Amino acid sequence: MSKYDALGQLFVFHESAAELVRLQIRAAATTRAASTHYARSRAVDRRQAQQARGTSHAVIDRRMRTAAELAQFDPQEPKRPADLAVPVVSLGSLVRRGYLLRQGAGYIRTAKPFHVDPAHKEAR
Repeated sequence: MSKYDALGQLFVFHESAAELVRLQIRAAATTRAASTHYARSRAVDRRQAQQARGTSHAVIDRRMRTAAELAQFDPQEPKRPADLAVPVVSLGSLVRRGYLLRQGAGYIRTAKPFHVDPAHKEAR
């Protein structure tokens, strides 16, 4: 066997190995693209489902309760939570979000509007 025959056999062997590697790379890219497409389509499906459902009734009920609590506070005269039927736990988030202001030992209502869509409540 001549050295050119041996080189030819080596070339064929390495070319087939390289082709195998190319096929594996293409398969991995296809799998990666398919999984990315699947993940994106699932995210779109979840968003569409959430939009179709709208706001849940529990969230609407909680917003209605919060609106009722905020209605108990006066914009000029500070009121203490102990004097009202308001849980003190809920006041911190209302202060952070700008619906109430702490003044002395009580709280006053700010001018920031708190919106609740009553149409959701009636649609039950």
